[in-house]
Amino acid sequence: MKPSEITRALETLIQAKRPAMIWSNPGMGKSRIMQQTAKRLGRKLFDLRLTGRDVGDFIGLPTVQDGMTAFARPRLLPTEADGPSILFLDEINRANQMMLNAALQMVLDHRIGEHELPADCVVMAAGNPETDPGVIRMSCAMKLRFVHLNLAVDRDDWMKWAIEAGIEPVVIAFHRFRDDLLHVYDPKALTSPNPRGWEFVSEICSQNPDPALEHEIFTGVLGEATAVEFSGFRRLYANLPQIDAILLDPLKTRVPAEPNVRFAVAAALSRRASATNFGRVLQYLERMPIEFNVLAVKMAVGRANGALSATPEFTRWAIAHADVTF
Repeated sequence: MKPSEITRALETLIQAKRPAMIWSNPGMGKSRIMQQTAKRLGRKLFDLRLTGRDVGDFIGLPTVQDGMTAFARPRLLPTEADGPSILFLDEINRANQMMLNAALQMVLDHRIGEHELPADCVVMAAGNPETDPGVIRMSCAMKLRFVHLNLAVDRDDWMKWAIEAGIEPVVIAFHRFRDDLLHVYDPKALTSPNPRGWEFVSEICSQNPDPALEHEIFTGVLGEATAVEFSGFRRLYANLPQIDAILLDPLKTRVPAEPNVRFAVAAALSRRASATNFGRVLQYLERMPIEFNVLAVKMAVGRANGALSATPEFTRWAIAHADVTF
């Protein structure tokens, strides 16, 4: 299932109070999907990474009440005062066996030790395939309590998220050129490209790294082969027609012929588009092949949160391209 489908499925299951588990390789955005879903549903998220925890963290410290031993409720568990909530057991199958047993009690009995979970709390989980190194096989008793959702990378879903999240245009443009490098999982490699890694690359690019060091830095995130391709694309991107020149004279500034350069120009223009210059942006885009024209407009409108779609220039463009779906 692609991320947008996982999100819709989670919303249904949370409303039905059915525990679900998201499965995927590392770095594919399981945690972010759960964070966004909780925010959209107005539920408080308790994100518990079970690795590095022990059962005592959930049982609480012993106290004496009326001459009997009781256990203080730990802050990491939701209470009725928190309102509707999600208890998210992330990396569940990388925990030790005792923690897995404790997690089973939370999923099965909606409690841990003597602490009950609130009635309006839903338990969700995420983990990596059981073929991954360091993963513990879950018991059938636990597996049967979950609705299992398998997350797959989808470029269009990622592109939509990247535009809304402000990912650097050079990263977005690169994936229009090499969409097969969004996620290449290799458990034997020190590192390999994945959606989370590309977010790191965007953050690095925004800091204008030293050109003498950037390739080694990108290699540390993406692996050598992908870093070579991205570094080369980034150098090409840096030598694009000046965006300021395009905005000053959109009818005369050169339109590149190479498809990868066109992708890069389209991404850069989408980033610079505003209500005051959108007319000039569209003048230049109309000189490009339709797929680059539409790409840039979709990216610009998505990033501007509706500000550009209210302009008369967009209205005229939309009428001329009535067959385009937004």
